[in-house]
Amino acid sequence: MTRPCASASLAGLRAFDKAFEQRLRAAVARGELPAQANASTLARLASALLHSMALRARAGDSRASLRAMAAAGIALICGEAPAQSAPGALRRRAK
Repeated sequence: MTRPCASASLAGLRAFDKAFEQRLRAAVARGELPAQANASTLARLASALLHSMALRARAGDSRASLRAMAAAGIALICGEAPAQSAPGALRRRAK
């Protein structure tokens, strides 16, 4: 038997996955991702990565570690080889 709280959490995760999936399908349609990319699986991977990063951030993981994790996740999802060391790869531009 599933608990109501767990069911609500799962529904929220699925909605989040669906939003990622729609964006990834659009990227495939525009040629930003390979035609054979599995948008559903990549969406769940992106969602899992984001949730893991949120937990790690709350637990006190360093910005450098989180940025490296984000860069590797993006590279994995987009089909690129991750850079060996990219601590400043995701730095925001100064305005």
